[in-house]
Amino acid sequence: DLKSGYLSSDITIDNDDSGNTHKMTIVEVLRCDAARQSLVLACTLHIVQQLSGINGVFSYAGELFKETWWVPLALSVLNVLMTIVSMSLMERLGRRPLLLSSVLFCIIALLSATAASYLQWPTVASLSVLLYVAAFAVGLGPIPWLMIAELFPSTAVASAVSLAVACNWTFNFAVTSGFPVVSKALGDFKFAPFVAVLAVFLWFAVVRVPETRG
Repeated sequence: DLKSGYLSSDITIDNDDSGNTHKMTIVEVLRCDAARQSLVLACTLHIVQQLSGINGVFSYAGELFKETWWVPLALSVLNVLMTIVSMSLMERLGRRPLLLSSVLFCIIALLSATAASYLQWPTVASLSVLLYVAAFAVGLGPIPWLMIAELFPSTAVASAVSLAVACNWTFNFAVTSGFPVVSKALGDFKFAPFVAVLAVFLWFAVVRVPETRG
């Protein structure tokens, strides 16, 4: 059962002596088996969100697309528009199908961008990266933030968010700082590490990520 061990209903909520609901600390979240499993999933989602390379692309878009000056602006506009679209799609399609589709299209788009860069097709490379950003903004961008609240009861959300955000910003910094090094070392294949991470995560998501809508 995909939901086993991951639903907030599996996490026991205790009341203190005055009858108030007890807020779980970070230590208590880590010590609770059900909460710990949910935490691993939440942190994995946030780590992969950053290891998809999205902030490397946004931070260095000007350098990556010198021949197509309009791409950096188009990336930002498209990211906002598709994030808005995702709000409707998440309720209609569910979190899990949208996440899986998002990751799959991110992989396809990055493979296309890599091939186009190698073959010196700048327009195709630019359009492929636009597809990548659109796919990311629809699923892998917003869903990790939404799923935290749905994986944990309200008493554990604050602690869970703290840990997940710490993971998110740590890997955000790592990707943003390391992308120029990776780009210089791999050249036209600079997106290959991100494709590898997304491919492994796609398998993980198929096996372990539950549907949390409702």
